[in-house]
Amino acid sequence: MHTSPGLRHALVRVAPFVGIATSLVVVWWILMGPIMGSDPWTGFRLYFANDQLSYARIATNVANGGPWFSEPFTHTGTSYYPSLWYFTIGLFSAATGLSVPTGWTLLGVGLVSVTIALFAITAWKLSGRWWATITPALAITAGTSSSLLQGPSFEGFWQTRLDHHAVLWGPFATLFTLNAEVAALSLAALGLLAFLLASLPNPIRPLPLLLTAGLLIGITANIQTYTFLTSFFLLATWGTVLVLLRERSKRLVVSTSIVLAVALLSGPIVAALVGELATFVCVMFAALPAAVYQLRYRPQPLLVLLVPLAVAASPQLLRTAMGLLSNDPFLAYRSTSTESLAVPLVAGLAAAAIPILLWLAAWIAPRMDRHLRAPLVALPVAASILVLNNYWGFNQEPYRFWMQMNILSLLLLSVVVPAVFVQWYRRRRHYPRRLPAAYLILTVASSLYVAGLGDLFGFWDYASRQGTITLSTDPGSDQAVLQSLTQDLEGLIATDPCIDPQELGLLTSTPIGYYNLGLAWPTDALALQRFKLARDEGVFDSAAAQEAGISTLITYSGCDSQWKPGPREGFFPLESQQGFLVWQSTR
Repeated sequence: MHTSPGLRHALVRVAPFVGIATSLVVVWWILMGPIMGSDPWTGFRLYFANDQLSYARIATNVANGGPWFSEPFTHTGTSYYPSLWYFTIGLFSAATGLSVPTGWTLLGVGLVSVTIALFAITAWKLSGRWWATITPALAITAGTSSSLLQGPSFEGFWQTRLDHHAVLWGPFATLFTLNAEVAALSLAALGLLAFLLASLPNPIRPLPLLLTAGLLIGITANIQTYTFLTSFFLLATWGTVLVLLRERSKRLVVSTSIVLAVALLSGPIVAALVGELATFVCVMFAALPAAVYQLRYRPQPLLVLLVPLAVAASPQLLRTAMGLLSNDPFLAYRSTSTESLAVPLVAGLAAAAIPILLWLAAWIAPRMDRHLRAPLVALPVAASILVLNNYWGFNQEPYRFWMQMNILSLLLLSVVVPAVFVQWYRRRRHYPRRLPAAYLILTVASSLYVAGLGDLFGFWDYASRQGTITLSTDPGSDQAVLQSLTQDLEGLIATDPCIDPQELGLLTSTPIGYYNLGLAWPTDALALQRFKLARDEGVFDSAAAQEAGISTLITYSGCDSQWKPGPREGFFPLESQQGFLVWQSTR
């Protein structure tokens, strides 16, 4: 049976859109599927919710007209945390009347969907093959082979656990949170995609693409620090490689290599004398020889890229610089609190087996165009330096850089690899010998991907079991009562062990006696920390409460703990509703 030419032509025209739709269905399945059985749109995800609830408190403050740049729970001190995404969620919530959890979900799902759709379209256009539209979906569903290496008997078998809280997992496990890291990764990926398109031979609009790349990557500095550092470093590496491949200058290659080697070797000394951040700046100097050459002979593209990047990144960079110059204790703590978070060599390589194999399969292609070879050179160089940053003095959560590079690498490879192989296939008569090896590597990568789908399904099952926090504002609900009780309270309030202060932070912008150690510090951090530790043990520390400035307490009558304030501790009952009791300090 033969297909008519008209039908065949129609199928060819429709197939790419089917592929794009398939990728978007996969995005929805990852981001929304696990919680469809609970409260997907108005509930807050309980998947690793401790930090996420603290971030959501920032959005709650903005939505309710609270402060933007102070510690989000107590409204004291100064927060240097890059919070633009949470400001955006708060403003969206205020403008639409939707809750912060709903805004969190809608904006996050929308941004990730747009990112994957644009990657799918680019993969299709560069390769000319409709099936390339599915490769971005495959990229975000690739696991780390944890289920193969550790087995289902291991608790949390879909992730590779390292020292302390460090873990390695697939892109899906990061994307599901829909937090600022996800937003920053989406924008950074789109910025790198724009840079790829601008580097193509005879691009249609190179300067607008470079401008877009600079703006998108620069703005991530205001959203998530690690994503900005990762994408900026990858962009600098990529740009340097492009200049070196184009100019074929031994002097440029040697000077770049010398500066990089000196920076890496002297990093521990620089870190000890000046600080860890200075080591990152020194390593960035390796891009200077190529940048100076570009600035001398072709300045316009470089300036169109870097000036918008610098302008977009400057708000957060300037605030952080001022905090460092003022010796802010929180920033000092953050720069020295990342010990034992390195990525072991074997575990790191095993977890990155799929992107490594994809890179290797594309790398052996003969006579590859410069614009496609450049990212294939830049990816392993940037990844190696960032993931091993504990060896050259920077020592800032290497495992986080591993996960960032894994996601960005998989997305970029989902566009580059189809284009490389289609280009290679067209020249197969001239270069037949390497094709079998490339196809063999792709077969191994595909087999590993299929065998490692246990990671994806393990994550999905875990996330679905975690479910969501249901925030009900219906009259008579506990949340509505707590919201009502805290609406007109003044001063700093605290709750007993049965009332989660982070969940309360989603209901009200009233100052709460709580803080996240890794987010920002209040003015009376030490006293509040003592109060928190005693509260976690079910003990009410009245001295710490007084020193921290806590003037109001909220308790629940059904709470089984030793947390029993009273007149002896200087607190007297003020109001009671539905088992919740408000205590006011007289001191």
